[in-house]
Amino acid sequence: MPMGLVPSGVLLPWIFRPGPLQRLPGLLRRISPILVAVILLGLTLLSMTLPAVGVGEAAGQTPLVSGDLDAAPAHGPSTPPDQPGHPDGSVPVTIPQLDARGVILDGRPDEAIWREALTLSEFHQLTPVEGGRPSQTTEVRVFYDQEALYVSAHLQETDPSAIVDRDFERNAFHRSTQDGFGLVLDTNLDGRTAFGFIVTPSGARTDIAIVDERRVSWNTDWNAFWDAEAHQSASGWTVELRIPFSSLRFEPDPDGAVRMGLITWRYMARADELNVFPRIANNWDNSGYKPALAAPIVFQGLTPRNPIFLKPYALGGLGRESRLGEGALAYTQEAERFGDVGVDLKYNLTSNLILDATFNTDFAQVEADDMEVRLDRFSLFFPEKRDFFQERSDLFDFGFPGGSERLFHSRNIGIVRGQSIPIHGGARLTGSRGGWNLGLLNMQTAAASVAGERVKGENFGVVRLQRPLLDGGSYVGGILTSRTDLDSEYNVVYAVDADLHLGGDVYLDLKAGQSVEPDSELLESSMFTAGIQRRGNRGFFFGGSFRHVGTGFHPAAGFLQRTGYNRIGGRNGYGWFPGPESSIQRQSVYIRTQLFWDPHFRELETMSQGLGWNLNFRNGASAGTELGFASENLPRGFSVGEAVIPAGSYRMSTAEVDFASATGRAVRLEGGVRGGEYFGGNRMGTSLGLSWNPGTHFFLGTDSRYDRIRVPTGEFQVLLSRVRIGTAVSRNLTASAFVQHNSSDQTLAPNIRIRYNPREGSDLYLVYNEALNTSLTPDDLRGPTLPRSQRRSIQMKYTYTFTSR
Repeated sequence: MPMGLVPSGVLLPWIFRPGPLQRLPGLLRRISPILVAVILLGLTLLSMTLPAVGVGEAAGQTPLVSGDLDAAPAHGPSTPPDQPGHPDGSVPVTIPQLDARGVILDGRPDEAIWREALTLSEFHQLTPVEGGRPSQTTEVRVFYDQEALYVSAHLQETDPSAIVDRDFERNAFHRSTQDGFGLVLDTNLDGRTAFGFIVTPSGARTDIAIVDERRVSWNTDWNAFWDAEAHQSASGWTVELRIPFSSLRFEPDPDGAVRMGLITWRYMARADELNVFPRIANNWDNSGYKPALAAPIVFQGLTPRNPIFLKPYALGGLGRESRLGEGALAYTQEAERFGDVGVDLKYNLTSNLILDATFNTDFAQVEADDMEVRLDRFSLFFPEKRDFFQERSDLFDFGFPGGSERLFHSRNIGIVRGQSIPIHGGARLTGSRGGWNLGLLNMQTAAASVAGERVKGENFGVVRLQRPLLDGGSYVGGILTSRTDLDSEYNVVYAVDADLHLGGDVYLDLKAGQSVEPDSELLESSMFTAGIQRRGNRGFFFGGSFRHVGTGFHPAAGFLQRTGYNRIGGRNGYGWFPGPESSIQRQSVYIRTQLFWDPHFRELETMSQGLGWNLNFRNGASAGTELGFASENLPRGFSVGEAVIPAGSYRMSTAEVDFASATGRAVRLEGGVRGGEYFGGNRMGTSLGLSWNPGTHFFLGTDSRYDRIRVPTGEFQVLLSRVRIGTAVSRNLTASAFVQHNSSDQTLAPNIRIRYNPREGSDLYLVYNEALNTSLTPDDLRGPTLPRSQRRSIQMKYTYTFTSR
């Protein structure tokens, strides 16, 4: 029986023996990751002799579908550009070019020109009844001129009072809470990346960058220049979108045609109903966003334009910080006034190659990170929120299967131990050229003081290349990262990777790399990973991977939780859709396995297994449960608060249950309970989230997480609480408050932001931040009384975008 399919409660006895893998052939144990890197580099060089997937070239891949559903073969045989095709997604369709000068973008597509646009009306349900007839009629019209793509939609509603509209704020759309109309554009027709544009019944906009790697995911922090308006009436609601081609990335064919992929959808929250065009099978997570399933479309005579966007800012504010005075006898408060200016530049060198530059970079308007508490011996991972690093962030992603570890993580730039430090500036070049996807990044930080310690300025560099292969679902590539203080310290990492489509939904992922530092050793500073996965949620799904990381492998510009190990991991299971007569939309069972050995396979250090069951209901509710089993051989102890975990061997079993209530309601509840053994003691935890969204002008959300750990050496308890309040006078004027409390640190941190957005690209922010001590008693009970306010600041920032078209 394969290891990944071992029932969770029946652990194989040989797993716990001191050195079972030592009996493997010596060649397997001594295989060099460098040799694998050479092989992968050879694949990369070989790919240079193969024709890349050009924009709109046939790839011959038809997505796997179920039953009689005909998913659109977005990368199937192309039709000649002058052939109109059929607007059902089965063959490429030429979008008409029209004169848009008479269009008034007011959410009412009543101008005569809309009657000449391409009409899309063959919508089908993706949920709750896959392939079913939509409960309401939707009609979409599309055309373009030389500057922009125009899209309108009539979303009929027999009961307008049933429309769910809850947000005015930009980038606040969440499919479970409100109605929406969405457009997905695979602008390079590569089946891997796309841009999404979503509009709510009130006209609130959300734009997302979509990536289909191991699963479809998106980045809501990506922002583009585009306009949209919506209008509600007695027959439903209508919407108009204008998306400038300068906000998209594309490359014309030699014959001048521009080929893209298109998905459009409508979501009705009251029944969790998602209607899509073209007809798509619900075989994948987030199928309605999957670029490979997009209907092929063609633009004729589209001339690329290369505008320049210049975005200066001015910042001013007041701050105050409490610092331990001379002799460490008392805290003194130091006040400061500050002001600054800077500028960002975006220039489309070509329609598919964009240069971004920044000088004296500032991120004062970015929302505070969510507080987290470490409950094991590994570092916490925090996602990137800063807008400069969002453009094609997927291109720089070089991650490992089964976690958040990666060779490049942009949060290393300008953030030291959770505190922001100045960034002098930098530049980024991203896009595609000559069949290659290209990403270049260089940033310089300034020297600064962090918690009384002087931190040197550093330079960060990244070079990323990808070469798509013939089938449109594979690529080979490489990455080079560097981090140096331009003095004596430096770190360089080079690596190659390949993501190979083996057919159907099965992919093979290969990566190998090396880090270089002043005293690094070649073999000890290498890594290699290989994984195979079936990326689907219907029927049997599987995934398994092997990873070797040397004791000296150190990606200083990335994020790595542990070094010096061999890892085998897998997740296997089965998912099924009970049918339209059931209240359950989909359910699945799975077993996951993760094993860590030392670098020489002499000792099993960590084993973790879980057996789980997930349920998704037709009304949008969900539930899941998992039984877990783990063993740890700790070479060194660690502490969690006052609880000290000594070195030794431990075996643990755990259980957890999670749930979320139905979608489309003004009030939504989600939470979970977990508990079990914990390093010779026990652990219990709960989480609960409650949100209230009565309409477009107000939102209240609270969530809390409580964990209690008891071990023979002590006890640790922590309660993390967060409150989010959002108010909106209009789509142009919004305010939000994000307040967090951490009982272990005894801190309270409010983050309040007011945003005025008079036009696209121009913003006025007023931001208030404070760190409060909820207890004034020092940790060692000997020092001076702590100040109530540790630090406080209020800042005003104004940005304005100048555009040269």
